[in-house]
Amino acid sequence: MANLQMKPTSKNSSEGASAFNNSEKTAAETLDKTTLMYRIPKGVWLLSIASMLITLSTSIIQTVIPLIVINKGNTKDLGLLEGTVEFVSFLLRFLTGVFSDFFVYRKPFVGAGFLFSTIAKTFMVVAISYPMLFLGKVFDRIGNGLQAAPRDAMLGEFSRKGYTGQAYG
Repeated sequence: MANLQMKPTSKNSSEGASAFNNSEKTAAETLDKTTLMYRIPKGVWLLSIASMLITLSTSIIQTVIPLIVINKGNTKDLGLLEGTVEFVSFLLRFLTGVFSDFFVYRKPFVGAGFLFSTIAKTFMVVAISYPMLFLGKVFDRIGNGLQAAPRDAMLGEFSRKGYTGQAYG
């Protein structure tokens, strides 16, 4: 069997003890440095709150649209609507992700996406026919597709090293 011995890290044992004592902090200091507001930058908070409000308004409208479509049209129209808008959304997510990585400008994509979504929701509220509702929902999904991938990239860029996972929730 090999002789395993623990070697001290410093020659003077009092150096290690004093370094340990100096690194101790009071509970108030530790709490201030580890609060959520300190660890997550302001840009992450602002982008997350804006995204949450856009998603909340989309969710509110999304619950009413199937009822309107089924009452004014039929279930085939609902399937066509949902399939088309999700295809447009995912295609734009891919394209804007590629373009924002290539050009490294993410803010215009995110701003345009939020603008499209906001205008589309206003358009859906005043829609008096199925084609207007369809167009409004397509524009809403265009807005979502424009801002989703660049927004996630911006969150990663805003977050501090070591805290990237917290920026995504």
